[in-house]
Amino acid sequence: PRKKTDGYVACLAQASVIAVSDGVSAWDAMGIDAGAYSKELMNEVTTVLNGNKAAFPIRAKDILRSAWSQTKNAGSATATLLALENTTLTAAIVGDSRFICLRDNK
Repeated sequence: PRKKTDGYVACLAQASVIAVSDGVSAWDAMGIDAGAYSKELMNEVTTVLNGNKAAFPIRAKDILRSAWSQTKNAGSATATLLALENTTLTAAIVGDSRFICLRDNK
């Protein structure tokens, strides 16, 4: 992470999953560490993935929703989670996060 509010990437080898979260810095003005929420969210993503190794198909929305429901810290975050299983890519986006899929020179 390059600044206090950044989250970090969570990956699982069994399925190609990548998630990035960035804490909303407005919480800092209220004395709440904005980065703590995004980091907890990404830790919960990892926990969800490790706890559901046999659950297929893996859907990005379900992973992020489940992780969000387990967070305890005050705060909020933007987040993007991508899950690639075989040839199917699912995405979950919260806030103003985005991703670009580039393939076959298109």
